[in-house]
Amino acid sequence: RKDTATLNNYLLGRIDDNQEESAEPRDVIQAMDLAIKTSMHLRYTSSGNGNAFYMSRAEHQQLNVADIWSGLFMRLRPTKSGLVLNVDTAAGYLMPDMNCVEYA
Repeated sequence: RKDTATLNNYLLGRIDDNQEESAEPRDVIQAMDLAIKTSMHLRYTSSGNGNAFYMSRAEHQQLNVADIWSGLFMRLRPTKSGLVLNVDTAAGYLMPDMNCVEYA
């Protein structure tokens, strides 16, 4: 109960980020964010900082020089009104393995 009460107080703004008590709720939020991302990493291709997840190869658009992959950008954030899971569409520009001289 103490853990959920501390997290709730943090989300309601009763615990300031500078207070020593704020470390535990931040760790809980980070762990939840990591759990969500880990489940996405198991199902989808990711790139960059690990917040964008792309659909399977069968669902992407092929161009001559590169492929455009559609996917999702996800991030868990604390706000004054509670936790927010931000999910946006994403597109990734991925080039196939090739010799740099061939590309130029």
